[in-house]
Amino acid sequence: QGQAPIWRGRCPHTPGVAHAWPWAPEMAYRHYVLLLLLLVYIHCLLSRMLPAFLASVPTPGCSNVCASTATAPLCHRRGGWAQEADERFLRCQQCRARVGAYAQETLADGNWFNMRDGACLATWQYGLLMGYGFALPFVLGSFVTARLVDTVDRRCVLAVAVAMWSGASAIMAGMDSFGPLLLSRFLIGAAESFVVPASFSLV
Repeated sequence: QGQAPIWRGRCPHTPGVAHAWPWAPEMAYRHYVLLLLLLVYIHCLLSRMLPAFLASVPTPGCSNVCASTATAPLCHRRGGWAQEADERFLRCQQCRARVGAYAQETLADGNWFNMRDGACLATWQYGLLMGYGFALPFVLGSFVTARLVDTVDRRCVLAVAVAMWSGASAIMAGMDSFGPLLLSRFLIGAAESFVVPASFSLV
């Protein structure tokens, strides 16, 4: 008598904590799910923008230097690095890395090693990879995925989708021409169309 009541929620190991904080396990699980979905979204965006990181637009002022220059590696060659960079290609790389308002002379930027060199990508092909090559399967797949996540376990759907676009992104590293790269982008777009319906239904 005369003593203040003991707060049973002061320690996680105190008996009766479940009665003091009945919402704690559920709240922790919700934060865990949101964290996983955030990581999935970050991975989704990075995979979607991968060609933009690997193939930059032509640097103004280098067209004359880089014209008719053999790339290293040579386009359409399988089995690794085809040749060392000769003097002409080295000058082309130096021009692409140094010309421009944001270029740094002492640091090789994204124009030094370019996916265009190894895969023989033209400007319109790069635009197709970044545009319709991804957007078309993404939009068309969204009509199917919205129905699929209501009939199948959406956690499994999301896991398979992550595995699909991760595998397609990894396969892009071995592609040496436009056709296989476009197919990889189609797979990435189709797989990432599952992200929004599955994630929203989980939330």
